[in-house]
Order: sequence, then structure tokens, then C-alpha cells
Amino acid sequence: MNSFIFNLLNANTMLLSILWRLLLFSLFIAALTLILKKYRWLKLYGLVFLIALGGLYFASRPPEAPCPNTISLDAAADLSGSEIAAKLFEAQLEWQQAKRPLASGKITAYQIEKVTPVESTPGVYSVVYSIQSNDDAYKAGNGHIAEDGWIYNKSLYVRVVQNEDGYKLEVIGTGL
Repeated sequence: MNSFIFNLLNANTMLLSILWRLLLFSLFIAALTLILKKYRWLKLYGLVFLIALGGLYFASRPPEAPCPNTISLDAAADLSGSEIAAKLFEAQLEWQQAKRPLASGKITAYQIEKVTPVESTPGVYSVVYSIQSNDDAYKAGNGHIAEDGWIYNKSLYVRVVQNEDGYKLEVIGTGL
């Protein structure tokens, strides 16, 4: 996998994405229908409805910037492999946190518990972290679901690959 994305596209999220777009489109048509009606109060309701719909659409769009998964050689010069993995993983958690309020995969808080190398596989690290999110996509998988949307002790295996530009983080999965 070339980039790290918490909310991996699977059949369920693809279906939800299609249903969300269909809902927005049908609400847009309903708003336009109200605006085109003869009565002034229906036009006003249609306009308010259209503005609210535009706000929902904006709040659900993904961020403009791509998810960061690389670090330059200069920035990683004095870091160990675990520190590089932690820095790259934290950049991706910050990207998830910076998403718009209704965007898929948004987290509201995070904490990296530990990053340890996997002894049997060089360049592979185990990351244990906790996140807070209202997105149901994070409920599946490992970790302990607690109060206020927190999921503690989630774990993931990542690989740090060095290339000519620097280091890149690749997700392996939740188990080796």
C-alpha cells in the first residue's frame, strides 16, 4: 500500500460513499424544486435548504492535502528507526485530525503509546496507539472501546522503507 489511510476502502465504505452522494443529490433536487415553486415562502425554505446542503457537502469533503507518508533524509538524520516510524505515524494521525468535521475517517484526538521494532523482520514496527473518533469505521478491528469515543490500545504493523528521497511509511496491517 503506497499511502497510509485509516479508513481503508472496502465494500461497506464504498456503498456508504455512494449512498451519501445519492442523498446529497436528491436533497439538492428537492431544494431546487422548492425554489422554483410559485409561493415565496417555499422559495425561502428551498434557499435555506440549499445553503444547509452546501454546508453539509463542504463539511464532508476530504482534505485538500494528501496524507503524508514520507520524511526527508535530512529530517531523519539523527533519528532511530522507531523514531522515524513514530514521526511518520504521528503526521498521518495529525492529517486524520485535520479533516473536516463530517469527513470519513476524522479523528478528534490521538495518542501514540509505543512504537517498537519487530525483531524477526527488519524495517517493520509495531505501533500501539489510542484515538478518539465518532466515525464508526474505527470501531471495527482491535483496541478497547471506552467512553467518549476513545478506542485504546489499537495496534498496527508498519514498514519504514528508505529510498533516494528519504523514508516512507507503508501499512502492513494489524497482524503479521
